[in-house]
Amino acid sequence: MRPTFDIFITAGGHARYVETVENLGPARKRLKQLACKASGDCFLYSTESGMVELIVHPESPKRSQTTHSSHIIRGRLAS
Repeated sequence: MRPTFDIFITAGGHARYVETVENLGPARKRLKQLACKASGDCFLYSTESGMVELIVHPESPKRSQTTHSSHIIRGRLAS
């Protein structure tokens, strides 16, 4: 069985489920895509371990004027 990761975006202090992705690589890629457009934090939740595996914080408005990437602040790769 492939590991699955639920992707969430925070808004107004609440987490909103977005989608489930199989395997860590594709989940990280999708998380980064969503984080570029999100105003709140985005995170991956491992359904296997029951832990948040990766959190991405949006860039500040000042820096996002020059780039549309996001910062990975904290993460742990699933084994």
